Amino acid sequence: MAAMPPSPGKGTLGVGVFELDLETGELHKSGHKIPLRPQAAKVLAVLASQPTHLITREQLKNQIWGPDTFVDFEHGLNLCVRQIRAALGDDAEKPSYIETLPRRGYRFIAPVDLSANGHTQPFASASPNGAAGKVQSKALGSESGVTQNRFEAPGRLWRRTMALCGILVLIALAVSSFLYLRRDTVHALTNKDAVVLADFSNTTGEPVFDSTLKEAMAVSLEQSEFLAVLSDGRVVQTLKEMKRDPNERITQEIAREICLRTSGKALLAGSIASLGGHYLVQLKATSCQSGDVLGRAEADATSREKVLDALAQAAATLRTRLGESLSSVQKNDRRLEEVTTASLEALQAYSEGVRVFERKGAPAAIPFFNRAVELDPEFAAAYLYQAYSYFNAGQESLADESLKRAY
Repeated sequence: MAAMPPSPGKGTLGVGVFELDLETGELHKSGHKIPLRPQAAKVLAVLASQPTHLITREQLKNQIWGPDTFVDFEHGLNLCVRQIRAALGDDAEKPSYIETLPRRGYRFIAPVDLSANGHTQPFASASPNGAAGKVQSKALGSESGVTQNRFEAPGRLWRRTMALCGILVLIALAVSSFLYLRRDTVHALTNKDAVVLADFSNTTGEPVFDSTLKEAMAVSLEQSEFLAVLSDGRVVQTLKEMKRDPNERITQEIAREICLRTSGKALLAGSIASLGGHYLVQLKATSCQSGDVLGRAEADATSREKVLDALAQAAATLRTRLGESLSSVQKNDRRLEEVTTASLEALQAYSEGVRVFERKGAPAAIPFFNRAVELDPEFAAAYLYQAYSYFNAGQESLADESLKRAY
């Protein structure tokens, strides 16, 4: 088996006018985020973090897809490279960024600023026993030119001891009060913990919400640097291991079993109900191991058109209650209409397409993505999945056209 290239690490790589965040996989140009599918972002991170080095296709497969992949690796990697080139404006025939070495792999040929990629040496700290420590000790010991007596008068020592005890008691009380007030917002999750999404409970009688809201919630949560949503492909794989139908509805009970089997930490369930002319969206996060509720959030939508905004609001609130900092939520909380579509019908077609893509294969999903972009010609994510579907179906010219439209 081919050795894997070093992990890209953390930090930011400067690639010409582009910046790549190695931890989040986000690509920016002049401050604007350029959409990349997660696997394409990982491929770019591996290549750009090893400029001028040949990275073989086998190495990329081992590091990014892994041995348990359930997709066509060859087509998947080819499409990732095409998507990266589309994002960078690169030309395969006359490359400025990624050079293809036929039947071998790829080499990143553009200049890369590695100064902030998380691999720089940390600042050296002087040891107290070293020269700097000796100078500091000398300065402290000779302050005012007087050497302190190592013994103090008993009365003064008693007063100093009592004062120190009082300070320690106050600190203990302050810490206890802080922990008590924060008891409902303990950082129950980290970005290393997988979160499993259950299907929404829809009591409105409107089928447009059935699969749409789960997909919208996944998109909203995937903006977070704090939460890691279990991929739909991994869910399908686990359902097969459970001897269940991959098309089966993911109830809270099934979601919890998936969560336990994948060593996840929490399951997220949502519901929508109609209240007169309003809609109530509720979200709940539960520990997979104990069943304890980790956080809740809800939001009210005054009309059908406001449901996605209400869902985004509830998702942002839930993120903070699960431990994500407010600054992180505010930084990574774009409106769902911006990252998906304002059309519920287009989002419904897209979410059904994603579901079919994972469960029945690319060719069966094409009509759904076609319908999504027909309803909303500006739906970039639908064009990306449309490109994946066309490429896996062997229709490369249509795949290239979809990629161009996506960008």
